Amino acid sequence: MMAFQLSITLGILLALGVGTALTPSGNWRLMIFLAVIPAAAQIVGMFFVPESPRFLLSVGKPEAALDVLCRIRGNRAKAVLELAEIQEVKEEEGKVSWGDLFGGHYRGPMLAGCGLAILSALDGINAIMYYSTGASSKSGLCAAQVLC
Repeated sequence: MMAFQLSITLGILLALGVGTALTPSGNWRLMIFLAVIPAAAQIVGMFFVPESPRFLLSVGKPEAALDVLCRIRGNRAKAVLELAEIQEVKEEEGKVSWGDLFGGHYRGPMLAGCGLAILSALDGINAIMYYSTGASSKSGLCAAQVLC
């Protein structure tokens, strides 16, 4: 979760830096093109990501699931053990209810985890990063001082 938030914040910072660097030139086409590069890289990368072994098991393709695990792990023995573990977890899946998850022994950890997730979503750092340059420039600072 922390790495995700850091990635988002660094992405916003990078976007603000690129915007500040290219704004004086008025080259909005280059700004849009630079935003397309990471999206295109992700789209191309998606073609090389194999399907999930768990999904392949759920649609009745255990051989394909084993092939994917062998490719990922590089060791057939480990892949067979992991496939057996995935099948075991899949069989146990329907035996736990929402009441079991939020009651009894798991109530404290679940409330702590959900509370932390809600608080991290409401802390507003992304909004602060987004509006900070505008607020700083309206306060009289120039663009070079805002990013430093």
